[in-house]
Order: sequence, then C-alpha cells, then structure tokens
Amino acid sequence: YHVKSKTYRYTILNRPGRCALQKNFVLHCPHKLNLRSMREEAKFLVGRHDFKSFAASPAKEQKIRKINTVRTIKRLVIAKKGDFIQCDIEANGFLYRMVRNIIGTLLDIGSGKTPRGSIKRILAQKDRTKAGATAQPHGLALLEVKY
Repeated sequence: YHVKSKTYRYTILNRPGRCALQKNFVLHCPHKLNLRSMREEAKFLVGRHDFKSFAASPAKEQKIRKINTVRTIKRLVIAKKGDFIQCDIEANGFLYRMVRNIIGTLLDIGSGKTPRGSIKRILAQKDRTKAGATAQPHGLALLEVKY
C-alpha cells in the first residue's frame, strides 16, 4: 500500500516480418505507424484524469463502478529503437487492463483508424466502448515499482 508509482513498458515490433524468438515478448504490428500522432495524443493522457474509458471491458462494469477510476500518469514516453517501439508509462496506479487499452488506442491512432484529437474526447466520455481495442498482452512488462 506504500507504492508511489509503477512503470510498465509495452514493446511493439513494427516491421512486416515477425520474430520467432520474441513472439511472446513483443506485439507484432506489420504496418507503419505514425509515431508523431501517437506521441501528440499521448501527451493528453499525462496528468490526473478519470481513466474509466481505459478500464476493463463493459462486461466488468459492475466492478468498475465500485472503484475510483481517477489516476495520475506521470510519464508516457514513446521511443523508437530500430524496428521496436517502446512505450513506457509511469503512474501512481493502474486500472485493470488500463495499459493495454491505452496502447490499443494509441495503435489505432498511429495506424490512422482513429483520428488525431480523439484522446481528449475518449477521456471526457468515460465510456470504454469509445476507446480502442485491448492490445494483446505480448510486449507488456512491469519495469519498476517505486516506494
């Protein structure tokens, strides 16, 4: 109960071909992503917000209503290293599937499925169905816990 923040890293392999050795440790995205759009939209997630739109699926709505969905994202960095994209998210706490839902939404923005400027709207609507699909768990890792 004394955790000040946690940092998760989500790693994406962004090239046409898969990597057999890392298939369980990265999410493969074969089409080119617009990192500039992803970074610009990610800025709107930093700070104290109600992340209900990025919590678990509507099927788990009963559990969501019983918890506070306000969290503070302290840092969200998207870095490209060769064919890999690393998304580091540090926050004072995370909701169930919050990181995977954020990444899924950012991937939709990067691929052009979701228009730029959508993050503010998604946060304001507080509706899970307005955000992107939940990204697969491949590539998600807990990097650090600060006490």
